[in-house]
Amino acid sequence: CALPISHTMKLLILTALLGAALARPGCVKRDWRNTEVASWPAGEGYIQDEGRVMMQYMKDAKEKLSAAHRQCIEDGSCPMPDSRKAAGCVDGSADGYPCRNIDLSSFTNFVDLGTTSMASGNDIWGWHDGDEDYAIMGCTTGSSFIRITDPENVEVLGFMPTHTSSSTWRDMKVVNDHAFIVSEASGHGMQVFDLTRLRGLSADSSRRFTADAHYPGVGNSHNIASNPETNTVFIIGATRTGSGITTCSGGIHMIDVSDPKNPRFDGCYSSDGYSHDIECVVYRGPDSRYTGREICWGYNENTLTLVDITDRSNPVQLSRTSYTGVRYTHQGWLSSDQRWALLDDELDEQYSTDKRTRTYIWDCEDLTNPRLVETFYHTSNSIDHNMYIYNRHNGDWVFQSNYESGLRLLHFDLESGKLTEYGYFDVFPSRTTANFEGTWSNYPFDLTNGAVALTSINYGFFMVTPDWAAIDAEVAAAQANC
Repeated sequence: CALPISHTMKLLILTALLGAALARPGCVKRDWRNTEVASWPAGEGYIQDEGRVMMQYMKDAKEKLSAAHRQCIEDGSCPMPDSRKAAGCVDGSADGYPCRNIDLSSFTNFVDLGTTSMASGNDIWGWHDGDEDYAIMGCTTGSSFIRITDPENVEVLGFMPTHTSSSTWRDMKVVNDHAFIVSEASGHGMQVFDLTRLRGLSADSSRRFTADAHYPGVGNSHNIASNPETNTVFIIGATRTGSGITTCSGGIHMIDVSDPKNPRFDGCYSSDGYSHDIECVVYRGPDSRYTGREICWGYNENTLTLVDITDRSNPVQLSRTSYTGVRYTHQGWLSSDQRWALLDDELDEQYSTDKRTRTYIWDCEDLTNPRLVETFYHTSNSIDHNMYIYNRHNGDWVFQSNYESGLRLLHFDLESGKLTEYGYFDVFPSRTTANFEGTWSNYPFDLTNGAVALTSINYGFFMVTPDWAAIDAEVAAAQANC
């Protein structure tokens, strides 16, 4: 559906963007003061970085919601829920949280995470250290470090404040026992934290950590990805320039972290402009031409863009593909066989008469020609945000943080490319609409009893555990009826 904007205004916006691109190749003027929200037609070849308009719209909308939530807490209308222990999912509820086949293991509010009741939550990642598991959760004011070995009795070990100022956006990844943390906060750069410092610590949410190192090669950035197999982290979405800063036009800023406390700039990919998120892997999928190469799937605002970055000095774009219904290509994840990519678009639900969450399923058997083969429509009306895929004994499982409809657990059939939902846990029980509240992200990889670490924008940190016995029985029954 077209957005409520005149044809004349569309032409004015696209003309302004095109003029900026022609005046300065690879760049788009970023002046939003008099710019309305725009969309673009599907297909290749449209103006690089025109998605900046949509991104700025979303950032403004999220900042307004965050400010409203802080005001609500301040005037006493939105009391912070108490941290709490486990509750099973019974008759569709786990201690008041709507659910199906997923139990509440524990909840920790922002104060108990080491920040303030006025904070909000964002991204998360995990660290496995022998028999111990840890989560690093981003908040507006910094990052909380949590031992989650026992999902029902988590231990907050301390908090590391932001490098500069508070921000709604913070992201982190782990390579070589170190956490690498970025933020949209101005001048933030990348914090480096040695996670082995957490060994043996007792719970103390008042403990304050400082970074072990700092990488100043970017200022602000929206996201960070990693490939532990190549000892690399990738900063994406860096936009503000300055002395000593390399933005890579908001694309892929590569950093060698073989020596984690001495991160080293290792190259740029900027040919497709701004990347909102990426996943980079050593390729072992069906396209044998690229076996052993390091390939990135880029979710680049209006396209799925695949890039071979094996030669850091000469990245090669393999394909750049848009799709019908594109509004803001946000994030995605690869199947375990590296054939399929599941993609989420952060604005297609909000700017459509059909508000159902949708997931775009791509067949990437040919890396130079990925094909959108199906758009999966969920039963819930909400925006999708971050998803990850984890392979178990009965196939791939997709863990989607879908804002106001919560964590959604789906089975992905590697043969047919079909999705089926088997569970959910809603951390925002007051409503389910196509808006930017609820859950931001999750971490589902190799945790005790198949648990999932889950962030809430509004309330704090959840540990939830799928009832895998019940879910597996449902899957077996469904497969027997095929």
